[in-house]
Amino acid sequence: MSLTLTPDEGYALFEYTSDGVLVLRADGSIRAANAQAERLFRMKAGALEALAFWTLAEDARTSEAAETIERAMTRGLSGRFDVFYPGLYAWHSVTVAPLKGGAILFIRDITDRMRLLRDDAVRQGIAEVVASIPVAISLTRGPDHRFEIVNSFARALLGGRDVQGLTMQNAFPELAAQGFVGILDEVYTTGKPYHANGVTATFRRGPELEPSEGIFDVVYQPLRDLNGEINGVLCSSVERSAELGGAPSTSGAAEQGADS
Repeated sequence: MSLTLTPDEGYALFEYTSDGVLVLRADGSIRAANAQAERLFRMKAGALEALAFWTLAEDARTSEAAETIERAMTRGLSGRFDVFYPGLYAWHSVTVAPLKGGAILFIRDITDRMRLLRDDAVRQGIAEVVASIPVAISLTRGPDHRFEIVNSFARALLGGRDVQGLTMQNAFPELAAQGFVGILDEVYTTGKPYHANGVTATFRRGPELEPSEGIFDVVYQPLRDLNGEINGVLCSSVERSAELGGAPSTSGAAEQGADS
């Protein structure tokens, strides 16, 4: 089926589609760009039309993108590729269609989807590493410090109690009263790690047990997402014999972190 459009219809389709559109000449230079392409590349059409597509995505010149565009231009075959733009920190999904004397690119922003995939991969990698370390380790996410990962050594310390999915406040209200939530708050907001030796903590080591005291060496390390924003805290603790006690203070995060 072929479709013939009037100039006005062609302009409306080009300008008002939800995709960014770039029209390329045979040498890869940009002949035209629509309003959505301006938004995606954060440049006016006039500035885009002074560039080659390879200037926007340098890595694409030696990748699947170049081959796909070449096939469209020389063999009339359509195709698709994903491309990353370091300067924009953005991912685009690009559909390529042949066009007389060049090619036309239909572009969609998939940055959020790619970040989610990468975040999931990072989380899975962390979970696998944490599970194998012979130290009580947990990972909390968000400003309310919700447990996302709790390894087997940490669970053993709690008498097998499962706190995954709970916030620190809900899982250990007794520790919140002892200043530990305040420490997590400071690590999360300032990005400064906290470490202390000989810290006394009193908490329930099982659902049916009364709180008991222990002495720990602890480290709270801020975690950052792919944008560099803090989104969690990695907590590790090693219990030692009850010889030297010490109470945590919320100012300790900054003081200890400055020494690390």
